[in-house]
Amino acid sequence: KKMATSISEMEPDDQISLKRREFFMNRKIDESTWNLRRPWISKVVEPSKNSDANPNMPNIKLELVHAHGLQTQNIGNTVAYNSHGEIVYCTGCIGVVYDKKQHLQRFFRCHHSEISCLTVNLNRQLVASSDFSLHPRIRVWDAHTCTEFITLQEFHRKSVVS
Repeated sequence: KKMATSISEMEPDDQISLKRREFFMNRKIDESTWNLRRPWISKVVEPSKNSDANPNMPNIKLELVHAHGLQTQNIGNTVAYNSHGEIVYCTGCIGVVYDKKQHLQRFFRCHHSEISCLTVNLNRQLVASSDFSLHPRIRVWDAHTCTEFITLQEFHRKSVVS
């Protein structure tokens, strides 16, 4: 198949892909356009009555034991293995390390918005992940303990996708 040298020579689907990429890469994103991705955000309001906590309520805390689901739609490199053969993936804003032998999960919960990409280094000891935000942070964390090593911030605008 001959390589296209101009837009007019491209297949219609490829033209649309190119135009979409140009639109998203060149447009300036502000808070109002960013919330178009999550339209419910603009509808969230604080309660009109901020009541104190009920003293009769039991003193309990919820703990995340198992995360269901896998984020694959808007991100790249969604699943990898660490050096112990455990599966590393993300769902929403949580990085998950799944031990398939014991059917247990450990969680990396330092992201404040959806994870946009996730990758594991060559020796499978470290994970790097980033989130969808106006000023995304790249977080580097241990692929076994889910402990964060470093946060790289203010280097990127929009989102990191691969």
